[in-house]
Amino acid sequence: IEIPPNSSISPGCADLLTRLLQHDPNKRISYEDFFNHEYLDLEHMPSKENYEKAVALIKQAIELDSSGHLQQAFEAYRDSLLYLVPAVSRESDGVRKSALTAKLTRYMERAEEIKQYLKSPDGHVVDVSQLRQHAA
Repeated sequence: IEIPPNSSISPGCADLLTRLLQHDPNKRISYEDFFNHEYLDLEHMPSKENYEKAVALIKQAIELDSSGHLQQAFEAYRDSLLYLVPAVSRESDGVRKSALTAKLTRYMERAEEIKQYLKSPDGHVVDVSQLRQHAA
């Protein structure tokens, strides 16, 4: 099976489709590989449990951020966003979705600030106290 070259699907989607749409059943993706495929990302799918994980990770990120542990704070923000983004996209209540989107945006911006700070060669692109003010 060939996917048309002008199709606008992601590489992950293309990989999953080509592995699913094999004429020979022996060449198709296995049941286990299908459910573990990165394109599906079932680990981070919206659920009450995953939302609670995201909230716990955000709390941890803010604590780490406040105490100056920026590398660990960045990792906690990043990990929480993997759970929050799908949750926001699935939210049906408009008011709640808007509030979650605002928080999500703030956490993404904070993670980006920390990432830029950590990537800087001298480590002094932004004063850490200024970074902490943004997290509050």
